[in-house]
Amino acid sequence: MKNILFYIIVFLLIVSCSKEVIIDVIPHDSSIVVNCFIKPESKIQLNISKSSGIFDTSNNVVSDLKILLFENNLLIDTFMNLDSGNYISNIYPSYGSIYKISTKYNGEIILASDYLPHNFKFLNIVDSDKIYSDAEGSEYTGVKINILDNKETLNYYSVKIIFKNEYHESSLHIFSYDQIIKSEEIESYNPHELIFSNALFKEDTTELFVNYYVPTRSSHKIIVQVKKTSYAYYLYKKQLIKHLYNQDGDVWDGVGDPVQMYTNIEGGYGIFAGYTQITDTIYE
Repeated sequence: MKNILFYIIVFLLIVSCSKEVIIDVIPHDSSIVVNCFIKPESKIQLNISKSSGIFDTSNNVVSDLKILLFENNLLIDTFMNLDSGNYISNIYPSYGSIYKISTKYNGEIILASDYLPHNFKFLNIVDSDKIYSDAEGSEYTGVKINILDNKETLNYYSVKIIFKNEYHESSLHIFSYDQIIKSEEIESYNPHELIFSNALFKEDTTELFVNYYVPTRSSHKIIVQVKKTSYAYYLYKKQLIKHLYNQDGDVWDGVGDPVQMYTNIEGGYGIFAGYTQITDTIYE
């Protein structure tokens, strides 16, 4: 009986101990957020939203802007407002051209510029016929990618491997033991896209081996996407990989430290970047 009475007293003490804490929330000044990837054979389009404070429940869509589009410093178009903050131009980008957008928000000029990289060639993408096991016994295989590159200029690339069946499509977790990839120091963040430059390419033709874990044995496709990207795309994606990893926490460890995202938007946040892409289906 004494033990029961003791536990009741302890419980009452715990639940009755409370203190009201007042938190001063710093007012948030809304800023423009631009998201646009310039790619060949697609009209240049973008999404505009605004940043919001932690307790702000208002709509963050921005749909009333006049956005100008420049090509190599010449005004060529004005974006048309669609809906939900989406805008589209009538322009299909040209390889090597520099594109710039300009608009105003709350009296402040918003600018961003980037280029569409020249098209590139690859000799082949070959699926490995071998299955390997990691230290935990999980099976993985890989693809061999041969890229034809001009070493006289610093170029940037990315690789994605996509699993697709009739019900589902997703990017696979990929990794590589190649020093070209490992030097980027992103593999510990469990990336679904590998970002790298040609800084360590030894020849104009470079062979990379990219690994992925073997998916379900049911009927599916494995699709490889190789991009040649701008420097802005390269910097943005490297930080995004770290950001997404740190947001994927659990009940024991919580989430990681915030990552300062790269942006090339003057007067706002987000990304305005270009890439060209080669896609190949290696397994069906």
